[in-house]
Amino acid sequence: MQFFGVISEPKGSYSDGFNVSDYTELIIEQMNEAEVIENLKVISQKELTIDGHPAREVQITGLIGKINAVYLLTFVETKTSFYQLNFWTGAKSIEDIQADLTKIASTFKELRK
Repeated sequence: MQFFGVISEPKGSYSDGFNVSDYTELIIEQMNEAEVIENLKVISQKELTIDGHPAREVQITGLIGKINAVYLLTFVETKTSFYQLNFWTGAKSIEDIQADLTKIASTFKELRK
């Protein structure tokens, strides 16, 4: 069982100087406060560059209902937006697919309007 979603938010909603690291911390804090995931734990974090944009990959674990879940979250900051690339799966599956999920996230390109 695996899920994938992309969320975008305009940077204009945030103060000047708010960057991908700040955005990452805010989203994880909100997930924790909303108690979407019980026993939320940040397992790893790393800085990336995706399509020339600063990005951050975070792996978190926790309990969703009775499922031991893992999120692999990739946050990307472009000139005008923040993006969340959200992968979710059962904890037992992540080791088999993490490298593939990271490769998928690395192909992100912002659609130009």
